[in-house]
Amino acid sequence: MEYLHLKSLLRKVIVVPIVVTAALAALLLWETFDLNKSLQWVDHTDRILDQSGHLLMLLIDMESSTRGYIATGDETFLQPYTESIRKFDPEFQALYPMVALNAPLQQQRLDDIHAGYAEWERYANRIIALRRAGKADPTLYENQQGKLKMDALRDQVAAFQRVEQGLRIERVQAAHQRWILMVTSCLGLGLGFGVFLALFTRYHVGKLGA
Repeated sequence: MEYLHLKSLLRKVIVVPIVVTAALAALLLWETFDLNKSLQWVDHTDRILDQSGHLLMLLIDMESSTRGYIATGDETFLQPYTESIRKFDPEFQALYPMVALNAPLQQQRLDDIHAGYAEWERYANRIIALRRAGKADPTLYENQQGKLKMDALRDQVAAFQRVEQGLRIERVQAAHQRWILMVTSCLGLGLGFGVFLALFTRYHVGKLGA
């Protein structure tokens, strides 16, 4: 009987700390996973901002190139326009699925941006054709709707980016809070586990020696 009691005490001394340690490790692993997920959302937002920045630069190049050509009639000004037109749709299509993951309103904004871009492109192609035919004066782009259309389009992109920047701030704050929670959990649980283990071991070792 005494042997069985001793065996039971030994089992407790060995098994209980292992179970508690495993539970502690599982909790910390879950918190680490949660933190990593938050950091992934921050990275996701950064990639969206970077990609939308590429779109904005392409739009700026398109407008500068168009205005330069309309003002001078020099075909070399159209090279950036042609290159930007070629790149815009692939860049846009790369951005669209990123937003579709979690932000339907941003997806709608992208639809509006693309519609505005298509409208501006039709206008730009028309006045470029008129300039080539000698039927457009150098102030045509400024005096008609080209600048207004592009300004509105760039404002739409800027509004899209402001939303993403707001999301980024929220996600950075969430990641920071999770980091603090993980650190405090590690310290608190580690200290608590140490105290528990010391008391548990002392109590049962005392019983073994009794």
